[in-house]
Amino acid sequence: MVGPRQRKEAVKHVLAQGLCSLRRACQYFELHRSTYLYEPKKATKYRHKLVQHIIAFSKKHPRYGYRRIRAMLFHEGWSVSRKFTQYIR
Repeated sequence: MVGPRQRKEAVKHVLAQGLCSLRRACQYFELHRSTYLYEPKKATKYRHKLVQHIIAFSKKHPRYGYRRIRAMLFHEGWSVSRKFTQYIR
């Protein structure tokens, strides 16, 4: 099965060749135009620092789980959810 990323690249290639319109290419590859045109948000400096902090804690204390790492972050003044800590760790 081909994922949206590969379909997006295929549509980009077809458009670069000038073979058909964006609408037709997306229809052919079964990709919504909104998916093709979507631009993900860039990570903020705060989030980047937070991720680096979580990774540093994980490397320094490899036996700590997401709960303890989140508690340590909380005590340092970071506001972070359980799910985010679990996802990054």
